[in-house]
Amino acid sequence: MAKDEFDFLYDEKIELPREYLERKRKRDMRKLVLHIVENELDEAKRDIFIRVFSDGEKIQDVALSMGISQSAVYKNYDKALKTIEQCLKYVVYYQNCCRNDKLMPLEVMKKYADASRRKADLSSISMRLSRLMQKNSISVKQLCLCTGINKKHFEQVFQGVSHLTDEEIALLSGFFGVTTDYILKGDSDWIKH
Repeated sequence: MAKDEFDFLYDEKIELPREYLERKRKRDMRKLVLHIVENELDEAKRDIFIRVFSDGEKIQDVALSMGISQSAVYKNYDKALKTIEQCLKYVVYYQNCCRNDKLMPLEVMKKYADASRRKADLSSISMRLSRLMQKNSISVKQLCLCTGINKKHFEQVFQGVSHLTDEEIALLSGFFGVTTDYILKGDSDWIKH
């Protein structure tokens, strides 16, 4: 993948930390959309989406060149948009939560997670995660897609075979908008302020 204007690292002389995070979120969102277009859309929907959305071609021109009706192009384009929206639903939710949250570096969250994990009752972690997933109407597959956690590993956590890493606890905490202590220990003051 070619390096673009979003790939340079944070430089405090050029931008504020919040500006860097916003730039990074936009870059990540663009990469996610490209990944979804390449992997979740069938060939016809992908071709139509790229031609209409990215290349700016008119519906009637796409229909004419593909030899299909305009309504078929509209339907495929609409289905492509719905697929992309469904895949990005929780990513957008997570990014909005990050925007509204005070800046807490991942390293700090990991240290909190590590300190809490030493005192955690491992059998109840999966119960709290299940409750959070139910409350937010999200499946294991969707959660793993949004956070980047390996699905097989996450399922092993639920079976008690494997443990979450500090980074995974921090990611889940950020995603659900709860403290790492809530995930690990079920502390009553669980909403981030």
